[in-house]
Amino acid sequence: MGELINPVHDPYTKVWDIRYARFSCPDLDKMEKFCHDFGLLTLSKTETLLVMRGYGEDAAVHITQKEDTSRFVGIGVDVASQADLERFAEKTGLPVKDYDGPGGGKVVTIMTPEGCQVEVLHGGKKLSPILETMPSVPANYANEREGNWAKNKRVGYVSRVNQPSGPLGTFNPYAFTDLEANKMENNRSRASHCMRLGHVVLGVKDLRASESWWKQHFGFITSDEIHFPEGKEHVMGTFMRCDRGDEYTDHHTLFMIGMPETGYEFNHAAYEVANMDDLFAGHTFLRGKNYHHSWGIGRHIEGSQIFDYWYDPFGHKLEHWTDGDQLNRSSGSNRADTISLMGAQWGPTDGRASMAPFPSKL
Repeated sequence: MGELINPVHDPYTKVWDIRYARFSCPDLDKMEKFCHDFGLLTLSKTETLLVMRGYGEDAAVHITQKEDTSRFVGIGVDVASQADLERFAEKTGLPVKDYDGPGGGKVVTIMTPEGCQVEVLHGGKKLSPILETMPSVPANYANEREGNWAKNKRVGYVSRVNQPSGPLGTFNPYAFTDLEANKMENNRSRASHCMRLGHVVLGVKDLRASESWWKQHFGFITSDEIHFPEGKEHVMGTFMRCDRGDEYTDHHTLFMIGMPETGYEFNHAAYEVANMDDLFAGHTFLRGKNYHHSWGIGRHIEGSQIFDYWYDPFGHKLEHWTDGDQLNRSSGSNRADTISLMGAQWGPTDGRASMAPFPSKL
């Protein structure tokens, strides 16, 4: 990577991470059922609001409000300090309010010019991660061994998809002769474990104007700028990450796609799962539930993450992902073309041909 592309030198604030995506739909029971199968847990539910947490520490990662129509409402993002939040309020002329949503804290709410609601948050309480059901058994990969098979990590016990485990990679091993290891309930695919929301992807009518707005307001920096094969001046999208200085963060928190003809629209929200086994197990589980699959499993080129895309019952596209790139400010920016964007290192290698639409959009 090289120098940063189109940097903003005095943003209103710097987003530390993304916290949740907010949706609406007419049937919260149906949405809750899908979320459970996708790998989320119910934090709270009323007649008008459904709040889902993941297995990580964020108080909420998926929120749905009951409305007659289904739509993507917006996102919640965290800033690093109260001073950052107050600076943002001062720069935008918007009030700092008590946040009455999950975790509490303070919030400033702003609408983007194209209609995305952004709740800028600080001071909310974190939850205790839920790690007891998460697969964390070491893998015996050949390229991680040293010297004539001498460095195997998993020896004397077996790996199971429903392996009991605990915090910081501890686990309860199943011995080779353990009857529990051969019970079918410990060898059946189950829902993935969504740890956190990693990024969202939005279509925007005016890419350059939207890029400038998000960077000025939230301090995002470009990871990859995507252009059409005709040349780098024909830009179609930009992957942007949080600016944490020297600290590493995800390759992208926001990806924007220029859509001058159709304008603003939601593309997808992406949830990080525990590991590769967790992603594949969730894929098999969702297939068995007859949900609508979009694209995957494969490994992206930009961002490098292993991906698997699904639709919820209302047509919102959600991604399971794991093992993505980590960058910091000094990593700079890169340029790539749409062939790289829609390709894959393995798996379905042409997203344009293999990405299935939601049935109602056929």
